[in-house]
Amino acid sequence: MAESIILEQKPVPGLAGINVSRKRLYIFPTRHGIVFGIMLAVMMMGAINYTNSMAYMLTFLLISLFLVCILHTYRNLRGLIVSTNNARSVFAGEIAEFPIIFDNRNSSQRSSISIHPWPIRRKRRKTQQKGVEYSRIGMEQLYRDVLPVQTTNRGYLKPERLRIHSTFPLGLFRAWSYLNCKSFCLVFPKPEGDLKLPYFTEYTTQDQKGEQTGTDDFIGFRHYRPGDSIRNIDWKVLAREQGVMVKKFSGSGSRQLILHWDQTSHLEDVEKKISQLALWVIRAEQNGLRYGIVLPDIKLDLDHGEKHQLTCLGMLAEYGQDKNI
Repeated sequence: MAESIILEQKPVPGLAGINVSRKRLYIFPTRHGIVFGIMLAVMMMGAINYTNSMAYMLTFLLISLFLVCILHTYRNLRGLIVSTNNARSVFAGEIAEFPIIFDNRNSSQRSSISIHPWPIRRKRRKTQQKGVEYSRIGMEQLYRDVLPVQTTNRGYLKPERLRIHSTFPLGLFRAWSYLNCKSFCLVFPKPEGDLKLPYFTEYTTQDQKGEQTGTDDFIGFRHYRPGDSIRNIDWKVLAREQGVMVKKFSGSGSRQLILHWDQTSHLEDVEKKISQLALWVIRAEQNGLRYGIVLPDIKLDLDHGEKHQLTCLGMLAEYGQDKNI
């Protein structure tokens, strides 16, 4: 789900955006600007007191610079389009990277622009996360980058509100605006725990025969199914545009494992249970097992492969969380 902010520019066709009026683009002096303004007031009083023409000239020159700086700081953000998109899933504690695009379809280049997550509540400002800074965005350019956001807990992560600001050109004024970001990232639980992988069982059925790889006899082909190892794909058949076929070998059966919630009953904390199950999912996939998960009121059947692993981790990440994103 993409979300965009448009500063005084009409939305581009095909791009989801919010048209922000001039009233939503704010500007205010920085600390250096306030000190500079006080200095100008003192210089003006000195020039009046001593009726010194050179003092008048220098004061008016600096006042002109002060006023022109307001215009340049404001124009540095006006007309810039900022778009974000969903980030790839990561584990808790890692950095989620949200794709971000700066669309500068203006005849002037942008300089010294920063964007970062901005906490809505004041008490969260002490933990404000660092964003990204761009020294220069050329005219008529589409600049792509990523916005790093630190993850802490599993579940859906939304930056919610982003703050884009600039102090160009002299750092005397700060212009800023806000982007209500609807993009999200599914954060997997951190895989950790002290328990070993539960015992798995050997299971043999006629349907599963031939799905194992190894030194057994080759018995034919079958169509590719999601989760099959790419090592078994017959690439010659694929090159002849005859479809994606997988080699079948006569195997003795399948090793399967059910990861049950009750297997972590001795752990009191729910998050520790989920982290332990996440670790087992990764190890089961590494060992080539067919595995499934049984959680309270939720069950996932036996399967294997990268897609199944992501499904299991996603189910653990969403367990007990609000899915309304």
